[in-house]
Amino acid sequence: MQSPNRKYIAELDQLRACAALLVFLYHTIHTGRASAGLVDWPTATPFSAILVEGHTGVALFMVLSGFVLASGVLGRSLDYRQFITNRTLRIFPLMVFVVVFAIYGNTNVTLSGIVSPFLLLSNTTPRLFTDVTNISGTVWTIAVEFQFYLIAPFVFAFVSRGGMRYLLGLMLLTWLCKFLVIVLHADPIERYTIGYYTIVGRLNQFLIGVGLAYIWPRLEAKIGQDRRIGWGLLIAGVVAVASLAFVINLGGGDRVWKRWMYLRQDAEALTWAAVIAGYVLVRPFGRSKAATWLTNAGVISFSIYIFHWPLEQLFWQAIQMAGWVPAVPSTPILLGYAAALLPIVLAVAWLSYAVIEKPFLDMRRRYVEDSDVKGAPLQAA
Repeated sequence: MQSPNRKYIAELDQLRACAALLVFLYHTIHTGRASAGLVDWPTATPFSAILVEGHTGVALFMVLSGFVLASGVLGRSLDYRQFITNRTLRIFPLMVFVVVFAIYGNTNVTLSGIVSPFLLLSNTTPRLFTDVTNISGTVWTIAVEFQFYLIAPFVFAFVSRGGMRYLLGLMLLTWLCKFLVIVLHADPIERYTIGYYTIVGRLNQFLIGVGLAYIWPRLEAKIGQDRRIGWGLLIAGVVAVASLAFVINLGGGDRVWKRWMYLRQDAEALTWAAVIAGYVLVRPFGRSKAATWLTNAGVISFSIYIFHWPLEQLFWQAIQMAGWVPAVPSTPILLGYAAALLPIVLAVAWLSYAVIEKPFLDMRRRYVEDSDVKGAPLQAA
């Protein structure tokens, strides 16, 4: 995504596309199984686990967000008001558009359900993402993202001054507070909900992205010229992501709480940080057509993420009405259905980007100074 505040790196858009596609495939697999009347969690192989547990794409989004935003800010003065204005222009217009349609399509909507997204509480009870229209099911992540944006400029300033020692201390405190919050709940579903849907469970994923941005100049300088190390980092990261997904699947899926899951979001973010670092260092697709396609998909990834959910619900309803629901909804067969739906999702996402996202994105302005002074103070406009 082009920004007036940092150098553009196409590979980051490519990773955004991967994150959006992972979530798309994850929802397609599980919605397809539900359409066939299956309610059990599917058992995956080591090769398919990353798709069956494709919710991990959300973690990739979170780490990317922390990495990208911090890369343009660490060591520089920042205009807090313009920063928040830019983030508002980035995500609120599409959220408002989708939420308004969800409100008018939901006969059971409540006042709290209407107000909660605009107060960044759509990921709390009662949640609008459970609306019967199935339009705004992915909006909850916007609340988590924006809650981070509100504190991000201060985090960037303090990391610029205190370095990794400060960041690691903040991450430790965040984890301890998360543990204290989650351990108070005996219900495994509540533990899962807090860890998965809230800033309590997700904050360290952003902070790991910030940490990657902090060490990035030295990392790039040391191993940027040695592609073997970069490839090793990328391969190790991908293997770690897939292995973690397989372990989660073996345990019955991401909603089955295990004690080690107090560390799940942190481990997930660390594996994705390795993938991000390796991918950007080696640029595996170069200037190929695949790279161009992924980059373009990354540009519209926010719209893909928001609109794939209602389109999937409509798609599987149509499949049911036509009597085309697979008798044996195996993962390979469901991926075939996903391939049929994907062009529609991309077309709608492109239209959404063109008429809603881009006009507002063009209104963004610089919020950092050109100075590269280490530990420059935070400036509130």
